[in-house]
Amino acid sequence: MYSLFVKEIRSFMSSRLALAVAIGFQLLSVWFLWLSPYSNTIVSAGVADWYPFLAWIPLPVLLVSALLSLHAFAEEKQQGTFESLFSLPLAPVQILLAKYYAGILCLLFVLLPSLFQLVLIAYLAMPGVSPDFAVFIISFAGIFLCASSFMALGMFASLYAKNIWISFLLGLLLMGIFAQDVIGSWGVNPHLLSFNRGVLDIEDILYFLNIIMITLLLITFKLKPKVVK
Repeated sequence: MYSLFVKEIRSFMSSRLALAVAIGFQLLSVWFLWLSPYSNTIVSAGVADWYPFLAWIPLPVLLVSALLSLHAFAEEKQQGTFESLFSLPLAPVQILLAKYYAGILCLLFVLLPSLFQLVLIAYLAMPGVSPDFAVFIISFAGIFLCASSFMALGMFASLYAKNIWISFLLGLLLMGIFAQDVIGSWGVNPHLLSFNRGVLDIEDILYFLNIIMITLLLITFKLKPKVVK
C-alpha cells in the first residue's frame, strides 16, 4: 500500500497539471483577497480580514478537487493501466486508500501556501489589533474537510469515467449538487459557514466525515468485482 501511495505522489508531483492547479489556486486567492473589483477585498474595504478569502473559496476548492481526483481511476483507464492495479498484492480498500491519501496530500500541497497570506493580513492590521488566528485556523480546517469530501466524490466519479475529461465533468456535477444547496440542508454550505465563523461543531465535522466514509465505501464495493474476475 505504501509503495502505491508513493507512486501516486510521485506521479502527481511530476505532473504539469498539479503545478498548474497549485499556481492557479494561489493566483485566484491573491485576486479575490486583494485585487478583485467585483467583490470586497482587503484593499477596497480597507480592513485586513480573512473573509474575502472565505467568501469565494467553495468554487475553487470544487475545481481543484475535480482536477486532482480525475487522476485516481479515469487517468488509469485512459492510459490502459487500470486493470494492472488489481495485479498488486493489495485489497481493493488498500488500493483506494493509497490513492485517496495521496490525493489528500496533494490537496494540502495546493491549499497550504494560501496560509502565508495570513502574514500579510497580520502585517497590514491596525496597530494594536491582532487578527484572530484561531478563526483563521478553524476556517481553514473547514475548507480542508470540504475539499477532502469533494476529493472522495471526485474519485467516485472518476471510477465511472473512461477518460479524464468525462471524469472532470462528472465530478463537477456531483460536487456541484452538494456545493450549490441542490439538496438543501444536506449541502456543504451551512456546515462550511460554521467553520468560517470560527465555530468548531462536532456535527459539522461528522457531516464531512460521513460524506468521505460513505463515498469511499461505495467505491470499495465497486472495486471488489474487479478482483474476482
